[in-house]
Amino acid sequence: MVATPAVFSVAPLELNFEEAAVGGSMASRCQGYWERTGLLRAKVLAKGFRARLADALVAQWCLDHQLPLVSRDGDFRHFARWGGLKLVV
Repeated sequence: MVATPAVFSVAPLELNFEEAAVGGSMASRCQGYWERTGLLRAKVLAKGFRARLADALVAQWCLDHQLPLVSRDGDFRHFARWGGLKLVV
């Protein structure tokens, strides 16, 4: 499986996220999501790179679900370098 930001922008999106979660319950994956996102974004910003909030949210979701991200957006390379995000370009 891979994640692509376009998946998050499809409307109306009718997915059962509990079934889509890869291993473990959705509740356990969501616990601390915002804090982890903030820490990830802060790490990238501290290195002097752009880290838009929307990008950080997508990157952290991929990290939490251990999925690579398919994107041509160059800003995600900073999350890959400093946060461990796997990219498929």
